[in-house]
Amino acid sequence: MGKHPCIVWAPILWGKCRVLFTRNNKKSKLSKVDNESVHEGHPIPDLPFHIITNILLRLPAKSLFQLRHHTSSTDLLYDLTTDPYFMHAHLDQARATPTIVVRSLSQPIDNCVELFLFDDKAEYVEATSFDLSSYGEERPTDLWGSYDGFLLFTSQARHLWQFCIWNPITKEKVTVTSPSRLLSVCGFYFHPCKKEYEVVVCRYTARKFDFQILNLRTKHRRSVGSGSYPPSTKRPPVFINGTFYWMVDWLAYFISNNCVLPSLSDAILSFNIETEEFSTMESAVPCNYTPTQRRYPGNEFQLFDLEGELSLFDPSSRTEVVIWVFNNNTKRWYKKHSVISPYHEQKWYFYSYFTEFEYIKMKGEFIAYHCWGTRKPYIYNVSSGTRKLFEIKGFERDCTTTIHTQSLVSLDAADSVIPLENIDV
Repeated sequence: MGKHPCIVWAPILWGKCRVLFTRNNKKSKLSKVDNESVHEGHPIPDLPFHIITNILLRLPAKSLFQLRHHTSSTDLLYDLTTDPYFMHAHLDQARATPTIVVRSLSQPIDNCVELFLFDDKAEYVEATSFDLSSYGEERPTDLWGSYDGFLLFTSQARHLWQFCIWNPITKEKVTVTSPSRLLSVCGFYFHPCKKEYEVVVCRYTARKFDFQILNLRTKHRRSVGSGSYPPSTKRPPVFINGTFYWMVDWLAYFISNNCVLPSLSDAILSFNIETEEFSTMESAVPCNYTPTQRRYPGNEFQLFDLEGELSLFDPSSRTEVVIWVFNNNTKRWYKKHSVISPYHEQKWYFYSYFTEFEYIKMKGEFIAYHCWGTRKPYIYNVSSGTRKLFEIKGFERDCTTTIHTQSLVSLDAADSVIPLENIDV
């Protein structure tokens, strides 16, 4: 991401805005400013409110948070930067400069998770820590993904499940706990009509999977039906045009249905947040593999959003990396991009070469991990069909990444810890 071109305005705006936005006699009006006294040697003219707002929208979230921290809660500047509409407008502006969050799996955990931020050119930006001191033995240490400026973590334990939502800028944190993985969060989203954050909860029962919606502000949980197919929680779901998409967790289905595989091969489960209806569909099936090969580790489709289209990262080929896109008009999948694998000359029978990937929006590139030995990450450009090794010093192996947008957005949650077992449906 590098240094934002507007960051040079921060020291000037700080002094300028504190005076410009200060309430005078409890009236919400802008006061006149002595430019020379604001920042000696850097005079700037009085600016209209909408121009200052536009400039603030272009500043990095961290700079805005520091500016807010040094501003009185009675100032108009504080009101502006804590306004939900401003925060979401800033979030939309910041999506054009994604950050790559890297966590080394080989580093000791102790009482925190160390995270390192890089731009899309693998240049170091900064480091941050996710504090685990408030948790017990079962800590949400798996970096699951990112949404709306929040990093998402899950726990590794089987007997106690936790899902944590954390903003690395504001340090706001909300943890949803469950007595077991049989009741767990499978999706997190912002409802545009309700203007509230909610999570999708899946309850595993005998041969059936019940779904509920938990509102973080009220802690109210309601049932939204049940189905025969469970969503995979290995990765966050894809959220496109108000609809969630998950790959079906074939192993959970297999276990709950007496060792019977799903009738749809490589099925996709979807959920519309407006109608609150679930449905299933079958994904693309390449002709060069058998269903048996898909059942081995590393041979799984992974969903992502490619310019507003539901797409699949297909690692099943031993010679190429394939991107499939779903056509809503024809209701069929078609191959849109293909990149030759750097290991295409090696021959293995069951396993593919890539286990996971992260798509970088606005750049048309994705990071794919080689699953053998060193777990080397490669950056692929889907348009040019080229690839390059994603080299980050100190993270040559054993690391996980997620594409993240820095933001000031708040969850406005009822509590910092929400236990699912204590919430009535």
